[in-house]
Amino acid sequence: MESRTASESDSEMMSVMSTPQPKPLNVSDDEDTVWGRRACWLIGGLLLVRVIFAAIVPLDLCNDEAYYWDWSRQLDWGYFSKPPMVAWLIGLSTFLLGDHSFGVRLPAALLISFSMIPIYLLGKQMFGRRVGFWAVTAASLTPLSVAGGLLMTIDPPLMFCWACTLFFVWKMLEQERHSWRWMAAATVTCGLGLLSKQTMIAAIPLTWLFVMLSPTDRRQLKRPMLWLWTMGSLLFLTPVIIWNSQHEWITFQHTSEHFETHSFNLSRQVLSFLEYCVCQFGVVTPLVFVVPWLAIFGVHQAIKTADRRVLFLGSLSLLPLMGVLALSMTRQVQPNWPAPFHIASSILITAWAFGHVPIAERIRWMRSWYKPGVVCGACGAILVFLMPFLNPVVGLQGSNVDVTVRLLGWQKLGDEMSQAIAELNLKTPPVLVTTCKWHPIGAMAFYTAGQPRIHRWSTSEVVSSQYDIWQKPDFQKVEELVVITPNRAKVPKGLIQADQTVKLCEHITIDLGNSRERQFSLWHVSRQSRNSSQSSPPREIAIEESTSTVTR
Repeated sequence: MESRTASESDSEMMSVMSTPQPKPLNVSDDEDTVWGRRACWLIGGLLLVRVIFAAIVPLDLCNDEAYYWDWSRQLDWGYFSKPPMVAWLIGLSTFLLGDHSFGVRLPAALLISFSMIPIYLLGKQMFGRRVGFWAVTAASLTPLSVAGGLLMTIDPPLMFCWACTLFFVWKMLEQERHSWRWMAAATVTCGLGLLSKQTMIAAIPLTWLFVMLSPTDRRQLKRPMLWLWTMGSLLFLTPVIIWNSQHEWITFQHTSEHFETHSFNLSRQVLSFLEYCVCQFGVVTPLVFVVPWLAIFGVHQAIKTADRRVLFLGSLSLLPLMGVLALSMTRQVQPNWPAPFHIASSILITAWAFGHVPIAERIRWMRSWYKPGVVCGACGAILVFLMPFLNPVVGLQGSNVDVTVRLLGWQKLGDEMSQAIAELNLKTPPVLVTTCKWHPIGAMAFYTAGQPRIHRWSTSEVVSSQYDIWQKPDFQKVEELVVITPNRAKVPKGLIQADQTVKLCEHITIDLGNSRERQFSLWHVSRQSRNSSQSSPPREIAIEESTSTVTR
């Protein structure tokens, strides 16, 4: 027999590793097809469950959802803190279905469910249908995925666009014949992702990092596809940049605040780090514990063997996840920030667990954790599905362990406000203004009869929300004004004039359970005479220093 040198063996191994392997050799065609059918049933079944859940869940809109719904009533190319996609989607959905909770939330159920399709396709393309199925299972059966499929925030469109972009970019870099088609598709999904959330911008440098790390793909640096995809995607930001230039670059200022340096405090930094780790362990799955070990023991080996599948998935998951982990040591990190990076990690961890990725052999004993980890994630997902229905029954509603408490009480508040305003018997609808921070304003507007526009009043010149950007009426010249104050606070001095009368309409207390409550007060401010104002007697005396009249 003719012997081969070590360099020849290494060269052959690198060639095999860099070649796409769509299906494992030990899986028959029939068995492989079964995994494909199972993936279809899983994605379709979860879509149906999410849509039904959004229709029947006894939870009000959270502050963010209602805030973005308020945006959708004034469509624009940009907003205070985020790009415009979430407002556009909610606006389209409520235009078709109506301004109710299901109309707001349906896009979230659709987008999160459809984002599983490119995850399956990418897993199938790289490692076969079995890996594609289990990657979808690991990605979809988590508490974070359940929440993302219910709450219509900026994350569902980001997750869908990120997943599609990963698949399209991989096809663009892999196929020579139809690379133009895949480049166009990747440009559209990446561009729409940039209009959804700022995090999408990370997909571009991470992809370039992969191209530079992969010997097989470095030739793309001299070809037009990667450059056209990058420039075409960034062009989608043009209207956002123009809008920001007209509003003192407010979105860029707000985003930069997340990365401002703070004074070092060891105990605070350690607590922030531990809090982030616990949150990821709980809202994703225990499989996230594998990520740092794969990064430590696997990335170097992947670079050495030039396995482009591992390099691609690792560049889009392990490296940014480790970056967010490091960031959590310096500041508080929200649990949803690294969500898009878990898309590629779900495929990589699944392929590694099933032995398709020969890296990190030092920790191969962790492969046995995979299915128990998926089961733990599925149990957590089921618990989140059941929590809104079980909490009132078992007495946990409003307790410290009730994570749904932020979605409670807004419908009741809207009903109380509607009744109090109706009892004023005003000939013309009043202008509503609140001294609250931005958080409850959208929910108050959504659940109050007629869904009136509620303005925010503040003496600060600092722009802290979209309500500070929108044009407001001159409240001191308004004939009929209803002021909403938090925690039974009185009407501020600067909001009214001496010739206006102020009376208390109602103190509203919303019981959330387990001694937790929200308190608001409604005040009627008008230029009516004393006699006319007495036709609707107040429930108690309200005295304000800046008013010249005390009304009962």
